[in-house]
Amino acid sequence: MKNNQLIIVTASKFSNSDFERFEVSYLKNYIDVIILDVSLFIYPSLAKSQDYIEIDFEIIEVSSLKSLINKLRYFKKNHSNNVFLIFFQVINLNSLIINLLLKFFNFKYLSSLNPGVPIDSFGNEKHVFSKIYSTIKKKGFLAFVTIIYSFLIKNISSLLLNKPDYLLVAGNKYYDLIHTPFYSKTKIIRGSSWDCSRYFRYKEKANKFEDESKFIVLLEGITPIGIGDDIVDRNIRMFTPEKWFPSVCSFLDNLEEVCKCETIVAAHPKSKHSNNPSYLGYRKVSFNKTFELIRSSNLVIGRNSAALSMAVLMNKPIVNIYNNELKESEFGVRAITNYAFEIGVEAINIDNHDYVLDVEKLFKLNSTKYMEYTNNFLTSRDDEKPNYKVILKKVFNINA
Repeated sequence: MKNNQLIIVTASKFSNSDFERFEVSYLKNYIDVIILDVSLFIYPSLAKSQDYIEIDFEIIEVSSLKSLINKLRYFKKNHSNNVFLIFFQVINLNSLIINLLLKFFNFKYLSSLNPGVPIDSFGNEKHVFSKIYSTIKKKGFLAFVTIIYSFLIKNISSLLLNKPDYLLVAGNKYYDLIHTPFYSKTKIIRGSSWDCSRYFRYKEKANKFEDESKFIVLLEGITPIGIGDDIVDRNIRMFTPEKWFPSVCSFLDNLEEVCKCETIVAAHPKSKHSNNPSYLGYRKVSFNKTFELIRSSNLVIGRNSAALSMAVLMNKPIVNIYNNELKESEFGVRAITNYAFEIGVEAINIDNHDYVLDVEKLFKLNSTKYMEYTNNFLTSRDDEKPNYKVILKKVFNINA
């Protein structure tokens, strides 16, 4: 048993892809690592509705306050140095309770500001009464109540002053945000988004990428089929499968004809599709291969996905897409068009059939924008050190 232990706390089902993404196997070479699933405690109805995910490692689940306290006592007793890596936001009472228990037991905890997507300041630009009216009108009173409840919980958490001991920050734009009194006692650690960190790990092992194949990759998110962060945090579903998939298929039909190549769908690791679903035009769906597919592709299609950062890092042409439903959501379309602006690519409304697919324009890279995006939002480091090495050194004083 090692004296140092990292407890990764997750409020959603932890999968094999998460195990790889968050570099657990690398960390386990130097310290003990525990996966603590609190989804049944924080989001019981959501957790029970999620499909079982087959995994190759042990996860500790807690579903009650009593079991949570017992586990925290066990950790305290059996390891001299426990650090919690938190992968959930404090947006309801039970998530606030976890935060307070960490303070009560005097545990250190590590949080992260490394989403791998651009900062969207739209929420700060809009007048508060206008936002209230818009939310109630479009999404109903329950959505408004959910947002207000989360807002109150976050502010209560701030007042109780249980700040993270460590904060892993990716990108200079995000690094500039954290120089506030809120983080005055927090050790700020320069890191990378998890996708960028994986890219750094790949570069350590390979001198160059394999030869490109000629196919398009569609990054299909967990929504609209599954439940994403917006539904959990805001009680808002921005678009529906009934309208999204026909539009996507029509767009891909046109794109494939212009580009003279097929499309492979890179499924979100927590989404559920058959191998060749009819709603995606019977196109091949690949699971847990997003990194490899982007690496070997010649064009990447997505919408405000953190996985698009891999395409930026690998210098792949990108197209951002949305439809009329997303256009009606000010939050949704702003995030997509803001992303497209930051990386210097086109955002296409696939329901607007007046768009023109210019091959030369689609495959043209803005290298300056890609470089700026990487420095602004993907990494705060200049040594390309993966996150696990950074965490081991800065948190546990271990050289990896």
